[in-house]
Amino acid sequence: MAAIRKKGNSIYLVYRMSSGPGKYTGKQIWEKCQNETEANLKKLEIEAQMLQGRAIVYSELTFREFVETKFIAVYAKKKWKYTTYDTNMGIIRNHLYPTFEHMKLRSITPFAVESFFSQITAKKITSPNKQLEEEDLRCISGRTANYIYSVFKCIMSKAVSWKELTESPVTCDKPAPDYEAEKRDAWAPEDFDLVLANIEHETLHLAVHFAFKTSMRIGEITGLTWDCIDFEQCSVSVTKQAQRVSRDSIETLSRKFVIQELHTECLHSKKKGEEKETVLILKHYPKNSRNHNLE
Repeated sequence: MAAIRKKGNSIYLVYRMSSGPGKYTGKQIWEKCQNETEANLKKLEIEAQMLQGRAIVYSELTFREFVETKFIAVYAKKKWKYTTYDTNMGIIRNHLYPTFEHMKLRSITPFAVESFFSQITAKKITSPNKQLEEEDLRCISGRTANYIYSVFKCIMSKAVSWKELTESPVTCDKPAPDYEAEKRDAWAPEDFDLVLANIEHETLHLAVHFAFKTSMRIGEITGLTWDCIDFEQCSVSVTKQAQRVSRDSIETLSRKFVIQELHTECLHSKKKGEEKETVLILKHYPKNSRNHNLE
């Protein structure tokens, strides 16, 4: 069982870590508490876990330390692509770090998580590029809130899997209903003919024609090289892709998909006063190659 001990003016909760019912390790934890009330509440929580036969773990890592030394280093390197890394790190740095960055993993409670989502869905956001009046400011979209939720839940689930937490504090439902994309109308053939007739640039004309004929994405079209085109069969194979990503994503993740760096650009953030280096790369297509007949 757990016990409350005093050392000088400090109060500690003392217990042993366990991996399951009766499976206690030799490591004794002295967890410092702010006062006797907090110590008693934590004592009840730890003893309830012991009676239920649940594992008891103790981590000193902060949220940021866990994300950068374990989650990114192990999970993201294996699972994320460059654009996924850029999107998810933007979510972590802009939305999760301001609230949870310096908090110990074990200090993040379900109440703190639910309060966080209540605040971000009600708080109006500003744009560094536009000077808007208060009534013109908008709240974060439900789609973005749900994406923040999915990233946060994934991080905390890994903390549980890797024995940094006993259970995930992300127990609340998604902060917003699932987003339903609106169906967009497609161009009619006569609309497309009108567009082509007004494009004077030969390369752009060809690219737009390619997009309409094959339904290829812009990165797939701009990533084409001569070896992708079979003039005898009148077909094109999608084996490469041009993509603009951050330098940080390339340095953090594996470079094995990068064929060539084509162009580098530095983007300045007015809001943070920072410069972000982006790179236009030619990379191997992440999926099996596709063939398009051009006849």
